[in-house]
Amino acid sequence: MLTRPPSRAQVITMNEYQKSRFAKTVVSSMFNTITNKKLAVLGFAFKKDTGDTRETPSATVCRFFRQENAKISIYDPKVSEKQIFLDLTEPGVVDDAATGASLPPSRTLPLLVPTVLTPLSRSPLQPRSR
Repeated sequence: MLTRPPSRAQVITMNEYQKSRFAKTVVSSMFNTITNKKLAVLGFAFKKDTGDTRETPSATVCRFFRQENAKISIYDPKVSEKQIFLDLTEPGVVDDAATGASLPPSRTLPLLVPTVLTPLSRSPLQPRSR
């Protein structure tokens, strides 16, 4: 039996669903509210080791968190603070609450890693490759 590969529209629909599901899972795991809660997001770029944020899932997820009035700190050493601000704000809307590309506060919970981030991908418990 031959099966067709999914259409582009089906892939886009599934990708949007996965981003929404991830964001809603975070909210439900925090007693169904993230209002005024601190969230740390490690990694913002679409691909690891780049500053490319075009169509990054992190932007969609962070926009959802901002709509829920969460306090977000984003860290990605390859993406500038200006680029994160541009990706999280709407054109023509003055918004001084957009999160900068700074290290997350030390007392932030939970920690979200929606993308691969090389400097953080090796935990202290993992042996170094030789």
